This record gives sequence, C-alpha cells and structure tokens, in this order.
Amino acid sequence: MAIIEDGTGAGYTTKVDSNNRLYVTAITQTAEHFSNTINGQAYHIVVEETATGTNDVIFYLQNTSVENNLIIEGFDYRVASAETLEVYRNPTGTTVGGTTVLPVNANTSSARTLSATVESGSDITGLTNGQLIDRIFLTSTETTNFNFNVDFVIAPGGSFSLRAVTGSVQVNLTIQCYEEVTI
Repeated sequence: MAIIEDGTGAGYTTKVDSNNRLYVTAITQTAEHFSNTINGQAYHIVVEETATGTNDVIFYLQNTSVENNLIIEGFDYRVASAETLEVYRNPTGTTVGGTTVLPVNANTSSARTLSATVESGSDITGLTNGQLIDRIFLTSTETTNFNFNVDFVIAPGGSFSLRAVTGSVQVNLTIQCYEEVTI
C-alpha cells in the first residue's frame, strides 16, 4: 500500500478511499489571484477610443513572452451608444495608426511589466482579421463587465484585436489579463 506523506517531514499521512478520493482540507485560489498576489503579473489595460468609421480596429495586443501564456479574463466597458465589438484571434501584419498603451500592474508591490505589445487607435490598419472568435453587442452607457465564458488564452507570439463594427461610437474599455507562469 502506498502512503502519501506531507512534504515537511512531520510524518503526517493522508487517507485515500476505495473510490480513489483523497481526503484533504485545502486552501485554494483562482489562477488570476495567484498570478496577481504571488507573481505580481496581473494587469489592467485602460482604453478610450472612437472608431473613425465602420469595421475599424481600435485595439491590438501581441504576447511577446517567449514562455508565458497571456490570459484575457474579460473587460469592463461603457459605450456612448450601441456598438458591436468583434474579437479576432491572431491577426497578422504590422500595425499602422495605433498608439502604445501601457498596461498597469494590478499589484501595487510589483514592478513587473506585461510582456506584450499593446496599441489602441481610432483606425489601426495593416492587419489581417485573423479568426473571429466572438461578437459582443455593447449597449450600456453605464460601466458593465464582459467575461469570456472560456478564458481567452494568447500563446507566446499570439495576438488579438478588437474591431468596432458600427464605428463613430466612443468605447471605454478596461481589459483584465494576467501572465500564466509556466512551471
């Protein structure tokens, strides 16, 4: 019979029942909480843009890490009037017309910076669409939260963009993301 012992050398063991269930009292935390509190690698990206016309890219992010995934949890938003945002996975090309955005670390004791190229603009050009992964219909003039039902994972070298379909509508976004440290 195998015995599972604690890692401190105190000799504590644990019980495994006939259904292979391990009996524990555990302290758990979400991945984003761990990334923020332990690694200091959670970020907010604040953007305010009004697309010049229809179907303009207003946001672009590329993960420049060589080993860590970038996880997009979702975003807070407010729009001046109804707007549709399309989310594209892995657009390619060289951006033209964007302005660098500096993500803010969500942990005041961390000096880490996000390993990413981040730009916003009223009409970022030079990109292919990539693959459409979501179409989000925004209608609230009050701050509202959008959470991806399945977190959006951007692998090293991967990217995403947001395209304003209607255009000429002010869009305020605070994108929440974190770097997933590879163990």
